[in-house]
Amino acid sequence: METKKFDLFVCFAAFGSALLSVGLYLGGKISAVYSFLYMPAEAVSNLVRWLSFRSAAGNMAAWLLYAGICLIPAGFVIVKRLRKGQCTPDNKKSKTERTDYILLMLSAYLFFMLYCFINPGILSVFIPDGIGTEWIDALPILKIILANMAYSLGIGYAVLKFAADFQSIDIWRKTEHLLIFCTILYVAMTCFILPLNLFQEYENVSSAGGQAAVLFQFFLKLLPTACLVGIMQSGVLLIHSLKENKYERGAAEIAMLMASRSRKTVVVSVLCNIAQNVTQFILWRGTNHVNILLNIPFLPLILAFAGLLLAEYMKESSSLYDDNQMII
Repeated sequence: METKKFDLFVCFAAFGSALLSVGLYLGGKISAVYSFLYMPAEAVSNLVRWLSFRSAAGNMAAWLLYAGICLIPAGFVIVKRLRKGQCTPDNKKSKTERTDYILLMLSAYLFFMLYCFINPGILSVFIPDGIGTEWIDALPILKIILANMAYSLGIGYAVLKFAADFQSIDIWRKTEHLLIFCTILYVAMTCFILPLNLFQEYENVSSAGGQAAVLFQFFLKLLPTACLVGIMQSGVLLIHSLKENKYERGAAEIAMLMASRSRKTVVVSVLCNIAQNVTQFILWRGTNHVNILLNIPFLPLILAFAGLLLAEYMKESSSLYDDNQMII
């Protein structure tokens, strides 16, 4: 991917997420974002309830729909085992991969989760004592927790499956696409969450000094993020260069660029962390809450050393390659 296209996608993700966050907050629709997390399960549970109350045939259809949806992840495992069993020589039984057990766990969990959505009164068992009839107000939070558990199992399976299938064949293209996807996702999530935190903290502060401190800390949180995106951009350029020619001297220069950006990110992260703590100490009277910040930028520091090592390795490799070409 060209650098201009990469920068364009990152900028679009950043501004789009920030505008969406601001629009939802000003429109008072933040709760809709959280309800969106469990909306698929809520829709399925409403459909199952509607079918079960229609007639006896509808009740049977509701049970079949409920079981069919819950067994979808396990169905993938069964189909894969059947296909492998047909392709295995000497009729040897194919073994279930470890990642497939996550799908089996997901199917078992879906039975529990959808049953709780269909019969939300069961969730009152998980409500702490003393709340009384107000437990209904806590239902959305419990539904979000249930949905997030299902998402974590599904995403965990996808990540582990991708890591298991990560082979040397076409590894540069896959790594480049993965890094681009992770960068865009990281930028989108950061630019969506940071404005929400800014508005919430800004509302909790009444004095002008406290509001100024909140705005200043917002920019201090944004600076390390921007620097980290620069590291990821240089990583994409490095992978693209290695994909084209592993012995090109330009790859060593890009590795040095990544190391330089990583060192700068370490410095910026440390200075921003110190500045946030100093700001809280000076303006603590105007703030309603204090964040204890101890930010150690391990990732940029590791990337800085990795970039330096890659640069030295690529310099030597390119020199050896040039010497061999001269001998030939």
